Amino acid sequence: EKTPLMASSSSPIKKMVFKAEPPVESSPQKVAQQQQSNNAAAAAVETGKLQTHVQELQSQLSSIQLSMDQVSVKLKTKEEEAASLQQSLSQAEQVAHDSKTTVDQLQDQLQAKAKTVITVSS
Repeated sequence: EKTPLMASSSSPIKKMVFKAEPPVESSPQKVAQQQQSNNAAAAAVETGKLQTHVQELQSQLSSIQLSMDQVSVKLKTKEEEAASLQQSLSQAEQVAHDSKTTVDQLQDQLQAKAKTVITVSS
């Protein structure tokens, strides 16, 4: 047993007793087993951390996939709107072209009638 420093006579501490730890026997096999156990515990902790990280990444990936799906739907809608507007624009261009052709024909007819009127009245 270990004995502490003796307290002075005026000290209220009378006596303290320390129990000595039994000597630890460390055979190489026990040390290796303990190291292997420590390594396994550390590996289990790291595996748990990695699994948690993988789950977080999977959650983020799911969120990104959902966002991409939503954007894809919006893009398809915008493409359909653009196609419809392009069709309307093409039709308007055709109507404008046809109208210009009609105006040109009417002007030609008007000029021909004006020449006829001038020729007849002369």
